[in-house]
Amino acid sequence: MTSRRTAANFGSPTVSLPSREWEATIEFFQREFPGALRTIRLSFNEGFGDLYAEVASEAAKAFLLDLFEKHPMIRRLEANVEVVGVFRPANQRDAFDTAFNRLGEGAQDGKDAGETVQRHPHIKALGELRVGAEVAIKVGLEVYPDGKTSGGPSDFGGLPTGWEAFEVEVILTSLHLDFADNQFTKVIQVKRAGRSQAALFDVVVNEHAVEAGIVQVDANFMFEGRRCGEARRVFEVVQDSSNISVAEPDPKPQAGFTNPAEIRRNMPSAELSIFIHHDGNTSDGLFRWSGYSKIADGEKKTTSGTINLGSSRQSFVQQLFSRCGKLDKDALKRTFRSVGEDLWKKMPSDFRAQYLKLVEASGASFPIQIYSEEPLVPWELMWPSEPDANVELDHLFMNHPIARWRVGEREASYEFRAGTIASFVPDYGRGDTLPAALAEGKWLTDRFGAIAHKPTAEAFLDLLENPPNSTAVQLLHFAGHGANGDQTRGANIEMTDRPLAVDEVKQSGVKLGRRDRSFVVLNACKVGASTLELESENGWASALIGNGFGAVLAPLWIVQDEYASSLIKGTLESFLGDQKPLGEALRDARKACRETSATPYAYILHGDVMARSLGRAHITS
Repeated sequence: MTSRRTAANFGSPTVSLPSREWEATIEFFQREFPGALRTIRLSFNEGFGDLYAEVASEAAKAFLLDLFEKHPMIRRLEANVEVVGVFRPANQRDAFDTAFNRLGEGAQDGKDAGETVQRHPHIKALGELRVGAEVAIKVGLEVYPDGKTSGGPSDFGGLPTGWEAFEVEVILTSLHLDFADNQFTKVIQVKRAGRSQAALFDVVVNEHAVEAGIVQVDANFMFEGRRCGEARRVFEVVQDSSNISVAEPDPKPQAGFTNPAEIRRNMPSAELSIFIHHDGNTSDGLFRWSGYSKIADGEKKTTSGTINLGSSRQSFVQQLFSRCGKLDKDALKRTFRSVGEDLWKKMPSDFRAQYLKLVEASGASFPIQIYSEEPLVPWELMWPSEPDANVELDHLFMNHPIARWRVGEREASYEFRAGTIASFVPDYGRGDTLPAALAEGKWLTDRFGAIAHKPTAEAFLDLLENPPNSTAVQLLHFAGHGANGDQTRGANIEMTDRPLAVDEVKQSGVKLGRRDRSFVVLNACKVGASTLELESENGWASALIGNGFGAVLAPLWIVQDEYASSLIKGTLESFLGDQKPLGEALRDARKACRETSATPYAYILHGDVMARSLGRAHITS
């Protein structure tokens, strides 16, 4: 292994480690003592560590030894760390000793831009997890991973130089555990030196653990009201001669858990965050629903409960919309309200009460962020049906700025840096043309300087796989025909040369999203569409998010050309032109055209509800 950081005094240090899980410890040392490491070799076997290192100062030596002596995987350490300081004049201060002495004070020369720190999630069970027993779940954030908890590290930025400690809230949920006093949220104190002060949750293992064969614990971390990371730990249920208990085996890989983006201090956040988790080995339609509000009744509050969609969520969604059939304009509003009220009735009672208290305290326009393992159900369509409420209620996405994001993916983009707009709008020729889509493409070019690309499948794929070196791509736009997929047929969009299947972008050769975190507007239209053809679970939004794109705006079903264009133009005018948050821009555009057709009800925003554009180079009045 070669160090990822360039040493200021020793060049690239020589680093030999038994596995990649030790890299976080070395990188932490290098952040505290940049350039101080010359050589490090570590051997490790069954709790025994043998360490040799060469460093630049006594302070660096003491810090390195402390890191390895306190490492949770090391029970016994043999260490030989030599100080081989770089040459400097006798009257020059030792920068490494100075840094060590100032640990906790943090004064540094030059402009104070704050610090960024990285911490890994740890979830551990304390005591024997036997069904019916009272035990504790310990959750911390540490310098190095524990090798058992699934979940990438969290990056905290903008910390005061020389910070000593800061607080992170953790929301813990599990179908297989009962929480004492319904305490789902606790505080972790992250410390600069030493281990964090972990959060302890008093729980009882319930009978669901026996039915599922596991205990699954999900944690979401909140920094100043904004999610900064997630983690999962799964314990297997085993049966011995006396009873059923829960063991701690080697962890099963949890797909999709990746590093979140850096979370900085003082970033605006949603007033209400919703977490929807699916507990492994349980019914396809059984989910854990948690709501986190920053302020409720003068204090922070989290609710948690179970929602049951039946044996299959796919069937639930199809049944939900089957009664819509051919949508008559006059019946549209009442039909969708009925669907929305049915969704509300599925909510846990504690969450319904939590939402209504927030509305009573703050009004019905606060932003909502959803994090979900359930991609099919349009929760945003929910209509709180409370006849005694003192405020006028509506669909969530009509009253509130709202967005969703997939659990297990890298965090959605909070800022979209200035760059080009790449637009693909096919002209299919006479008889199959989408006039409003063509006008939408021209408007985007005239108003915001979008670049109209050749609307072929190969040109589209070339941009995704070989993004331009000269500029970032802020927005990727498509307006044209589309067809949703099902369990056997993938979704596609119609280009001028051929259909472009979703599977063609669901592959690692796509680089644009990971490089620029671009915002994608996918306006899949059909002239005169009158039925609801729902997107499959593995549709375009899932494929694009999986390849690093920072937000996706797309309809759940094929929509009508002219109404779709009105909504997209209204959203982008507010987002790019007026610099409004993305969720607010979509909410306002949706409300403006809600009476016209089913189209404004179809659009779902996958992203950060508070995301903003950092500006456009070309805006024409």
